[in-house]
Amino acid sequence: MGSFLKKISKFNKSLQPFTHRVKERYWALKYLKFKKSDKGEKIGVMRVDGRGYHGGLTDRFKGAVSWWNYCRQNNVQFKLFYVYPFLLTDYVVPNEYDWTIDEKEIPDSIFNTRIFYGRGENGKRLSKFKTNKNIWYYGNIDIGNTLHYPPYSDDWGASFRKLFKPSPLLENALSFHRNAIGGKFVAAVFRFQNLLGDFNEGKFYRKIKNKEEVQKLIQRNLSELERIRSKHPDLKILVTSDSFTFLEEAEKKDYVRVVKEKISHMEFSKTDVNHTQLKSFLDFFMIGEAVKVYSIVIGDMYKSDFPVYAAKAGGVPFERIERP
Repeated sequence: MGSFLKKISKFNKSLQPFTHRVKERYWALKYLKFKKSDKGEKIGVMRVDGRGYHGGLTDRFKGAVSWWNYCRQNNVQFKLFYVYPFLLTDYVVPNEYDWTIDEKEIPDSIFNTRIFYGRGENGKRLSKFKTNKNIWYYGNIDIGNTLHYPPYSDDWGASFRKLFKPSPLLENALSFHRNAIGGKFVAAVFRFQNLLGDFNEGKFYRKIKNKEEVQKLIQRNLSELERIRSKHPDLKILVTSDSFTFLEEAEKKDYVRVVKEKISHMEFSKTDVNHTQLKSFLDFFMIGEAVKVYSIVIGDMYKSDFPVYAAKAGGVPFERIERP
């Protein structure tokens, strides 16, 4: 059964460029306007507007950095229009490059604007994509290896740091947690999805129903936390997780610091009235300030890219610990 499903997945993947081209034509007719061509410098706008599946925070950052490098290679003015389900500028703002743009400034003439929908693609189609028109880009993966960054030799983290820095809201929260830790620290990341029954992530619904199995999984993760402690006996450990159940257990250890803020997956949240996305950004930037980052994956826990890219953003070493 497993091999059959893999074949189906591979077949669907092979159809992706075709189905994406169809979507691009359909969206052009639906969203672009039959008006005179827009004048001015060629603009490439990455859009996070809720019209397609954008993924979580890491996916969105992957897409933005990939698009930034594509634009630099192809002499396109890079812009980022990020409004779903919150304004990105609530949490991060431009650093060395101003990527902000008002919706009224986005080119939308069907005669000189192309839509490129690359969600989940490996970047081969984008690497060959050439146009003298403005571009709306939808994408959510890291395609740096396909695009080949030269003549821009930045690694992913360097590109990220050129684009983004914390907003005042995020910086204030970061300062609070830095002061609470009080010095250098390591980070340990535990991603359960809904295994412990306390985090909603849409279709990724795998809840352990047996309470004894839940406790067993928690204890195994706490044991890994102790092993990390033995490697860094003089440092605090920042523990991040999508499970409040696990955070409450980890917090009982005197060497642990947690960020206990409300959390929700941004792809499955329709609003952000109470800044429920703050924890994701806090975790991401705090992880990037650690001296080393560990990701723990036991059994059916999720092998997340979140700590991988948070470490890259901060330019710090990363290690994955995997147990059956």
